[in-house]
Amino acid sequence: MLLSLSKASLLALTLLGGWCLHGFFTTNGFYETITRLTEQKLLPNGVSYHNVFTGIRPLDDMLSILLTFFWPVVDGEHPDSSLISILFAGQAVAAWTLTMLEGLRKGNSWRAISLYEFLLPVSFQILTADSTTVYGLLIQSCGMALTSPAYLLLHLYTSGTITSPSPSDLEIPESALRALPYSISLGFIAPTIAMSLPSPAYLTHQQKIYAVLIWQLFPLWTQLIQSILQNTVFASTSTSTSPKRQIKSLRRVYKFALYLSTHCHIAAGSFSAATVLFPGLFSAHAREQLAPLHIFVPPNPFMASTKVSGLAEGAFWFLQFDLLISGVAYWVWGLTVKYSDARTRRQSGLGDILGDLLVRPSLVGHMACALTYVWERDGAVFGGTAEEGDKKRR
Repeated sequence: MLLSLSKASLLALTLLGGWCLHGFFTTNGFYETITRLTEQKLLPNGVSYHNVFTGIRPLDDMLSILLTFFWPVVDGEHPDSSLISILFAGQAVAAWTLTMLEGLRKGNSWRAISLYEFLLPVSFQILTADSTTVYGLLIQSCGMALTSPAYLLLHLYTSGTITSPSPSDLEIPESALRALPYSISLGFIAPTIAMSLPSPAYLTHQQKIYAVLIWQLFPLWTQLIQSILQNTVFASTSTSTSPKRQIKSLRRVYKFALYLSTHCHIAAGSFSAATVLFPGLFSAHAREQLAPLHIFVPPNPFMASTKVSGLAEGAFWFLQFDLLISGVAYWVWGLTVKYSDARTRRQSGLGDILGDLLVRPSLVGHMACALTYVWERDGAVFGGTAEEGDKKRR
């Protein structure tokens, strides 16, 4: 019942995400604005740029569109976009950690979610290691609100780790677990910070342009670093897959991601709430831009008369839908992973269920919630096995 309901919910979220990102933003004039600026080779602040980045015309056109879109998000001149970007980046750490972990699990090897194994040459498989790179690049080109629920729906249909997984199904190489926090830090967090540095104070406009473009390929950088570290620096790590060792190594990864995601969520939420609790600290413009209703409630995507006033407003709305829909998708998927396993259900009372549904999302955010649900499932599977082993030895 839960699995069927979750699949239906993720399908609905996929359709909703597709409309919000590619239907609503076509009718409200946002894409027309981006196209006009791209053709003029102008950034929103009037800075011109040379749009030949790779020499491959279709790729350069896409990079120009992405550059135009992200410029008002990271230029520091729009408080609402800056705040939601902090929130989104924090939640993305949890989401990307989960996605990479699922790609590394033994029970997902050669499943449909790793279809790239059949399609890509061996040399590229060695570099990318799993399907998360392909998924990540689809996010960058199609939007997270569309790609995430579709990918998670595919995961529920094809993964071998959903219903009563064994410890071997959830097994991840120790070297991969040791490398993962470093790969996310260097491949995702560092480029995110770099493109957010203000120009011209810390970066020239040209340097910031390249920083924004380099960030677009963070899924590839993250996976490349993961593969390099896993096969060099941490290659000599113990190959033991005992339940105790697995849950200990997983715990380090989960703590890393949860710490960053939760702090960004609390910081962004507190800053927005401060405009209501301590309005005197903010100018009238900042109060309007950072107000909770403005930050967390997007416009009605089904109102045909709604139009964007400019590129900055359109980019902000886009991020709102991207975060909200993909966040709910990860939350639904995480709940399904947790409660589809009988061992986790036995350990969860009514209070735990209500907390998962009502309290935890507001405390840590939807994507971080999904991370805690999967963490608890892993603890039940590996922990239960370890306890059974201890009893036998006694």
